[in-house]
Amino acid sequence: MTNDTPSDSGPQGIPAATIIIFRHSADGGAPEVLMTVRSREMSFAGGMAVFPGGRVDPADHALGELAAAEHGLTPDEAAHQIAAVRETLEETGLALGLSGDISAASASAARAMLNQTGALAPVLEAFGWRLDLAQITPFARWFPKNEAISRVYDTRFYLANLGTGAVEVSIDHSENTRLFWTCAQGALEAAERGEIKLIFPTRRNLERLALFASYEDARAQAEALAATGLRHLSCYQLTIEPGTQFGERRKRGLLPMADEGVVADAFLAIEEALEARGLRHYEISNYAAPGEEARHNLAYWRGDEYVGLGCAAFGFARDQHRPGFGLRWRNAIEPKRYVEKTRDMRDDVLGDGDGVSMFSEELDAQALLRERIMLGLRLVEGVDLGRAGAELAIDPWTPERLRAIDRLADRGRLIRTGDVLTIPRAAWLFADDIAARLF
Repeated sequence: MTNDTPSDSGPQGIPAATIIIFRHSADGGAPEVLMTVRSREMSFAGGMAVFPGGRVDPADHALGELAAAEHGLTPDEAAHQIAAVRETLEETGLALGLSGDISAASASAARAMLNQTGALAPVLEAFGWRLDLAQITPFARWFPKNEAISRVYDTRFYLANLGTGAVEVSIDHSENTRLFWTCAQGALEAAERGEIKLIFPTRRNLERLALFASYEDARAQAEALAATGLRHLSCYQLTIEPGTQFGERRKRGLLPMADEGVVADAFLAIEEALEARGLRHYEISNYAAPGEEARHNLAYWRGDEYVGLGCAAFGFARDQHRPGFGLRWRNAIEPKRYVEKTRDMRDDVLGDGDGVSMFSEELDAQALLRERIMLGLRLVEGVDLGRAGAELAIDPWTPERLRAIDRLADRGRLIRTGDVLTIPRAAWLFADDIAARLF
């Protein structure tokens, strides 16, 4: 990985890219992937077994701007793929994602030149090579932007295939100390035996890769996800309510329930698969492409006003005459009754008496603050407690709440940045409990 000096990652994270390189197994078994052990002297993931890759450099962005249209990519995505190609050549000597007159000798010479220039563009010009980004396929994306760690990488993972893999690879003598081929399951077993060490994103990708019998299978799944065209997806775990048919079946032992560990693994697997396709995990149960977040949902997660349109919908409005108070109402639940009531609804009344609501409730500042905390902490942006207090005309920083914040922060369950509280992504599974401790 290039430029390993400390740097402020900022809210967007440090852009990085890595390639998972496949080859056929000599014995006809599971496909193998190329891994590298990083030097213990490296400040990030020192001594860990990872896939070849590193951060996206300014020169990668410059080349990406020129190459994006030709490859049908955005300049940002092109820059990430170029970085993956460059880092692979630098760290392993493999010329992947490139086309032209490429031999073992020319690849070695190109690697030496790359180590001198630090950029791929002059290497392409000197050797008469071209980018061939169709050789690599987007596979996963890891961006722990809400974690309490000193440096946050936003890393895109790609797949590439060497086929027989009858090529030489060698370490770069600066960033890695060992290169080795292994099947995904073999790497996981080696980690269990203590022979190698894995960082969490590498382990999760290896667990996913272990499910595939070939490179073609892994690529097919990645392309199937890309082909859906999804721009927003809500992934809620089903809640079994008492008094429902599911509730009764569960009560009688007729409805098998998923183990909590399985549910947690599924939560992480869904996040990995969707973020790999550009759907950002912006709320605990919701994913969206940039700019495609649910505006109505964001309104109530942030404590804004919203109108409930349709059967059983909720609405909320602030009291314009009493700061810190608000009114929430719910429309009639039964479709037939709702339709009938809309014929007589009033436009000068909210809640009781409007002709269509089945119930309404007045909320005071404390109740609204609790809702702000509970719903705001579901967002990756968190909740601005100072702003909430100002809008509701109350002091949110009670001694009890401050002590709870400190205890949660000490346990790694909460991050306070000024007035903003966020839950680290690794603790999202405990969001309800965390919010309740702040009430």
